[in-house]
Amino acid sequence: MKLMRPTSCFFLVLCIFVITSCGGKEPDPIKDFEGIISRLDNFLSEQPLLLLVDRTVIVDGTKTPAYKVDKIVGYEMVYDIQKTDELASPYLGYDFILIIELTYQRVSNQDSGDLISDFYKRELEKTEREMRETESSEAKSLLEQNYQTLKDRRNGFYSADDALSYTEPEDFGKEYEDTATIHYAYQEGKWVYKKIEGSAMPGWVVNCLRELPQNQEWRDAIGIGK
Repeated sequence: MKLMRPTSCFFLVLCIFVITSCGGKEPDPIKDFEGIISRLDNFLSEQPLLLLVDRTVIVDGTKTPAYKVDKIVGYEMVYDIQKTDELASPYLGYDFILIIELTYQRVSNQDSGDLISDFYKRELEKTEREMRETESSEAKSLLEQNYQTLKDRRNGFYSADDALSYTEPEDFGKEYEDTATIHYAYQEGKWVYKKIEGSAMPGWVVNCLRELPQNQEWRDAIGIGK
């Protein structure tokens, strides 16, 4: 058998590498986004829990972290891919953006907790006083309804573990509908998460989504940190 000289062997390997590289699959932003949509759709369909903590609640004159859990019970999702302006693309660093619009229904276990803020306590005392002082039967009836509502109001739980232990159907309150918008950009051959915003997404809620270890499944589904 005739052996190939080292230089010829190197040239052959180089040719194979070039052919393989040239024949590689080109990035396809239109097709690649389907993975994001599928992953998010599968996650939301499981009615996931989102742990939240409000660190601004005042209890006995002191700021006290108030934990609660929101549960997604329904949603609709629409999306749109847009090409960026040719002049802006070099400065932005990407050519396409993906926008996902969510309309979702959520319930919260906040009122199943044992944490009551100073605000609710003052409002309850104020309503009790007005009920005693009011002579109008119609006004008193309205005050009594308000009193019953305030009496059952809570700001959540004192710990994350407590909040996560009250997740049975009866632990959640009435249903709310909100919206959220998730932004992605196509950079270096892949979609990259940029931001999330919405009607129930103030800064502290977004921080909980990004930072609390119990919300890792949310970050994985959205693509935060990838």
